Amino acid sequence: MKRIVFVLSVAAILGACSNNQKPTTGTDVVNEKNAISVDSFLTVAPNLLGKEVTVKGTVDHICKHGGKRVKLIGSYPSNSVHGEATEAIGAFKVELEGSEVLLTGIVAESKIDSAYVATYEKSVLEAMEKEKPEAEMEHAKGIDHHAKLEEVKNWKEEMASNGKGYISTYYLEVSKVEEY
Repeated sequence: MKRIVFVLSVAAILGACSNNQKPTTGTDVVNEKNAISVDSFLTVAPNLLGKEVTVKGTVDHICKHGGKRVKLIGSYPSNSVHGEATEAIGAFKVELEGSEVLLTGIVAESKIDSAYVATYEKSVLEAMEKEKPEAEMEHAKGIDHHAKLEEVKNWKEEMASNGKGYISTYYLEVSKVEEY
């Protein structure tokens, strides 16, 4: 009888411990608000389209033209997520640059299609032709038209290989910002 009571007590304790665990979403949970890291967002964003999420990252840049856009970076500067301010927040404060924040918002998708790529490529080629003497000095001026053409080439290759005919980028329509 004591053995049964002991086994039931251990089972109850283990059951209570397992019930106290935080639920996870299959992503990298970084705090009690179930925020995901920028790195995790990049891998799960297609599955979260139209849903509200909270993403944690470091503010790398806030658009100086009205503060309507923010760029968060993750573990590596190349891992980034953009946020667009909604009416709920108005604009992002420039003072947040360099801070760790939580952005809450709806996951949205932006598509780069072949029409956009063609227009972009045409504008780069026209700029190169118009500024031909300057194009030879582009590295000194900080404008690298050849790098932009390489980007166009990469976009075309990605669209051809992904089977969708366009490139998806995911961002947040931000309704709440909190410093972390």
